[in-house]
Amino acid sequence: MSVQAMTWAWAQPCPPTSKAVLLALADHADDEGVCWPGRKGLAEKLRIHDRNITRHLSKLERMGLIRSEERLRADGSRTSNLYHLVGVIYLSPPLDESVYTPWTKSSRPLDENAETRTVIEPSLEETLPPVVPLEGEKVPQGKPTAKKKPKPSVSEGFVVKMIKDYAEVWSEKQVRETVALALSHQAAKKYDEWELYVKGWLRRDAERNPNGRQPRASPSQGAHKPQVARDPDPAWDRLRGPA
Repeated sequence: MSVQAMTWAWAQPCPPTSKAVLLALADHADDEGVCWPGRKGLAEKLRIHDRNITRHLSKLERMGLIRSEERLRADGSRTSNLYHLVGVIYLSPPLDESVYTPWTKSSRPLDENAETRTVIEPSLEETLPPVVPLEGEKVPQGKPTAKKKPKPSVSEGFVVKMIKDYAEVWSEKQVRETVALALSHQAAKKYDEWELYVKGWLRRDAERNPNGRQPRASPSQGAHKPQVARDPDPAWDRLRGPA
């Protein structure tokens, strides 16, 4: 990564997604602004489709920010393009042989009077601006999390009121069992006003049992009677024939 290339890329005015591609190129570039990353690698780095990488590279080239050159392997097949960041100019400082001496393992002499230059590197914690989709570009969005509906229930005061209202039809135990059956039924999940739903359930059961008979029971309570096997009929066996 070249500090000069990154500093130059941050200063360029361009759309957010195109700027993210430009910053990715600068991250691969050397001090002369030259790099050759693959498009799939850029797509994985920026978490966008490789077709979008191709489109934004073409846009940066039309804006005059980059210049691309094709590269070929020895067998003539194509490989990743060579990219030039046209605004990055590397100015190597002239060497003063009277001051500069080759690097050695023991020491490296420094010029006390030489002017030092401080380069401020862009903060690594700085985040990219929000991605603004281009015209016709779809931005994937996460699935919204569905809120879990609470379990159907009614207050104790409501149950006491129902016991008083249906005292002539059922006992307190029967009313509580009917309320519990109504709330445990699958139909209760379709309602938001559970007290109105339970009222309707009790009213319909009371209309079916005007003389104080037992309320309807759930299948687990034995609502269906078991079938009793009948004795075989000899006449029917003769008509049916041998098995």
